[in-house]
Amino acid sequence: MTKAQTTAYEQQGLTLIQVMAILGLLGIILASATSAYLKHQNTFQVKEAFDQAQFAKEVVNQNFKANSSQISQTQNDWSTGYKEHFSDDLVWSVKIDPSSGTIIVKVLVDSTPSTILLIPLRQATPKSRDQSEIKKEEVLNPSPEDLLTWVCAAKGAEIPDLSMALGKWPEQMPKPEFSEQFRPSGCR
Repeated sequence: MTKAQTTAYEQQGLTLIQVMAILGLLGIILASATSAYLKHQNTFQVKEAFDQAQFAKEVVNQNFKANSSQISQTQNDWSTGYKEHFSDDLVWSVKIDPSSGTIIVKVLVDSTPSTILLIPLRQATPKSRDQSEIKKEEVLNPSPEDLLTWVCAAKGAEIPDLSMALGKWPEQMPKPEFSEQFRPSGCR
C-alpha cells in the first residue's frame, strides 16, 4: 500500500468526539420529545376524566329534576343511576358522592394523585335572566334547570358556602388538589 492509500483508509469513519456529540444531541431530542409526550398524555387523561364527569353531572341534574317534582325535598342518594367509572388503565376515576351530589374526579397527573370536585349548589332564584324579567309564578315554581349551579374546585380553591348544597357534606370528602397546568377549560 502506498502512503496515499493508507491516509485515505485511516480517514474513514467518525472520531470518538463526533460520536459523543451525536449521542448528546440525540439525548436532548429524546428528552424533549418524552417530556412533550408525557404532557400530552396527562392532558388527554384529564380531558377523558372530565368528559366522564360531564356525564355524571347530567345524572345529578336528572336526579335533582326528578326530586324537585316530588313534594318531599329530601334525597338520600344523588348518585342513583350512576356507578363509579375508572379508565382502562386506572389512571382516573369519577364518582358521585351520594349525600351531597358532589362529583369527585381523581386523576394521576405526573404520577401524583390529583382531585377536582364539581359541587352542585341550589340557586335561590332563576339565573338565566335579569331579575326584572322574572315573573312571580316563576319564583314560586322555578324550573329545576335554573336552580342548580356547578362550582369547580381545584387546587387552592376555597370550598363555596355549602348552605345551598344538595345534602350533607361528608367528613371524608377529599380536598381539591389539581395542577393549574392541566386544569380543564370547563373548570375555571
